[in-house]
Amino acid sequence: SIVTAAAMLTRYAGVTLFATGFFLIFFNSGVIVKKKRKHLLYYFIISWVPVALNLLRNYFREGNSTGIREKAIRTIAANISEAGSVFAGWLPFLSQYEKAAAIVFMVILIAATAFIIYRLLQQQYFPFISTAVACFFCTYAFFILGIASISRFEDLSSRLLSPLYIPLLLILVFGVKAVLSKLTRISKNVFILFALIIYGGFHFSYYQQNAAAWEGIKDAGIPGYAEDSWTRSALVTYIKQHKSDFRRPVYANANDAVYFLTGIPALAVPHKEVPKQINSFLQEPAFYLVWFTDGENNDLVSLDFILSHKKQVDVKTMDGGSIYYFTDSTYTDKH
Repeated sequence: SIVTAAAMLTRYAGVTLFATGFFLIFFNSGVIVKKKRKHLLYYFIISWVPVALNLLRNYFREGNSTGIREKAIRTIAANISEAGSVFAGWLPFLSQYEKAAAIVFMVILIAATAFIIYRLLQQQYFPFISTAVACFFCTYAFFILGIASISRFEDLSSRLLSPLYIPLLLILVFGVKAVLSKLTRISKNVFILFALIIYGGFHFSYYQQNAAAWEGIKDAGIPGYAEDSWTRSALVTYIKQHKSDFRRPVYANANDAVYFLTGIPALAVPHKEVPKQINSFLQEPAFYLVWFTDGENNDLVSLDFILSHKKQVDVKTMDGGSIYYFTDSTYTDKH
């Protein structure tokens, strides 16, 4: 319960851990009904109270519980294809075959679902670690594919699918174990040799990937906001040296970068499709705008839009982007 609560507070996707735990408790016929009800009650209260309080706080502070969720622009088929691309990077023998990797992903997902149903019907096999692993794998996979087809966010990357990686390896291990138990001694030795070759292939492939990654990191830093192009930019250096000058609200097209790199809390530029955000933003009497050259986000209002609706008082342009100061809104009701 505590682990699930921490997971849901950290990422809303932690709800998949709650769903997994609920399934394992509810469908375990080895636990008497009275005890099961008590366990479910404790599990629900301990897991949900912290995140529920957080959602209420978000709502009363910002008028939105979970942030802006724009409508998805990718179909379920496109998301399965992207998941296949990630699996192609995980499984070295599929590195050049993304469509085949997508098929393998769906086959594993269907097989894991069938496995759970079998364990559900054959209760004597239900209380095993393999049931929990397969259940979480299916829960997270269905969740991430579903939410990515409803809500808009970045492409399904290795980062977003990473919770599936260790369960995937464990599922493969459980499969190998099941096959070995049914083979003769000679066949078993041949199968073990084949499995070791595949295992070695995994390590060699990851060695190559890590070597290539560290070659880039050596020259440019860790990818993301910790990369040298961000941390050593003139824009970031200037903000750090003049923190006391930012006495008005600070907006940015990459507000998390401002906070991560300089420690100054910054607000996000409003989304194009959320009029309430735009109205609130344009009614701000005066503010700073940090516009990163590498922070372009097509979901947010453009710089041209802001310049056409707010009076620019000052601008400082340097390597990495610009810092604008706006005041005296020209926004009218017709907009």
